[in-house]
Amino acid sequence: MKFRQVGQTVVIIVIVAIATIGLALVFAPRPQPPLRPSPNGYDDLLAVAPLVIPNHGDWRTQSIAELRAVFSANSNSVATIRDALRKDWAVPISYDTNYTFARISNLTASKVLAQLLRTEGEVAKLERRTNEALGVFTDCIRLGQKYTHGSLMLEDLVGIACKAIGMEAAETIWRSADDVSLQIFLKRLAEIDTSNQSPAEVIRREREWARGTHGPLQYAWISLFLRSTLQQSEERLRARHLRDEAEVRLLRTAVAMELFRRKMGRYPGKLGELIPEYLESVPADPFTGKSLFYRPTTNSYLLYSVGADRKDDGGTPFTRGSRTFEINGIEVEPGDLISTPPPNR
Repeated sequence: MKFRQVGQTVVIIVIVAIATIGLALVFAPRPQPPLRPSPNGYDDLLAVAPLVIPNHGDWRTQSIAELRAVFSANSNSVATIRDALRKDWAVPISYDTNYTFARISNLTASKVLAQLLRTEGEVAKLERRTNEALGVFTDCIRLGQKYTHGSLMLEDLVGIACKAIGMEAAETIWRSADDVSLQIFLKRLAEIDTSNQSPAEVIRREREWARGTHGPLQYAWISLFLRSTLQQSEERLRARHLRDEAEVRLLRTAVAMELFRRKMGRYPGKLGELIPEYLESVPADPFTGKSLFYRPTTNSYLLYSVGADRKDDGGTPFTRGSRTFEINGIEVEPGDLISTPPPNR
């Protein structure tokens, strides 16, 4: 009898606890959208987006005349975005379901603008205006960086993709730029490296947005039933951030070493020689928290990050499509992230 009474008491306590938690979730205040800077460079992107005329061709195969025509049709839009890069940015977040659909067009506009900046840079590159081309590609990188400020997960990933467009283009030309242009490029890369928002910030905003949009109770159910899917999405975001940080630091270090070589007539024997004239400290590999791997060779060097597999493969670059294995539920490919080595001099 006593056991039955104890059991009934436990059941009642559990029911009351569940009801209390449910009521607390129902009546819990929803988070408020974060404040935005004023003026906000992101507002300029929204204003320009409907005016952009996309390039329906492929800049890799288009003639210089075709590339000039594409840029000329969008020169005012590009000028507006370049001016916006001088401002603070923050994605304007709204806690309602319509926001999900409204943001799609903005995501597309950012990538189109990044491609337009690349088009402008390619024209300068083909016309042998090397320093100007590097400056334009740098603006493309900065556009991607600015676009991630105050963002949710989707905008953050698109911003990283825009940065990659500029990084890929800059890799083809930066060694041919003069010292002054390289110093400016190095400064910009340092600003980008030190102003990266952490994936934890993005994930926190994403969760706040879901809670503010759906309400605490519905958000709790979503988090419970989609837990595995949400965790995988967050882990992929963390992995993409690590790779982006590694690529920026590899490029930043390579530029610093090139400036060192031009002054000293050789590459440094160790990365510490770049401090403090070119770097404030030896860049850490975001995958390990330790220094990037550096090995000078005759008239060249090997510089790399261990990459997503978190294993030193001796500078063997990873190749897409190779065998994969899982780390934290995410498939990764073996191999290191390599800084493009300089030509033997």
